[in-house]
Amino acid sequence: MLQTGIRYRVEELVPHRGAMCLLESIDEYGPDWLRAGVVTRRSSLFAQEAGIPAWVGLEYMAQAAAA
Repeated sequence: MLQTGIRYRVEELVPHRGAMCLLESIDEYGPDWLRAGVVTRRSSLFAQEAGIPAWVGLEYMAQAAAA
């Protein structure tokens, strides 16, 4: 369980490593919620010419839930 008042790095909370770790930051959290940050770039793992597919949002949410 996350302890209030402690700043966590994504790597401390999410089992994914390298390019598969899609979250940039853990911004805020409480006893039953968490807000994580994602920065999308043209070089992002799932980036395509038209952008990042919507289904990748499920992975963003899954990693935030894992945190």
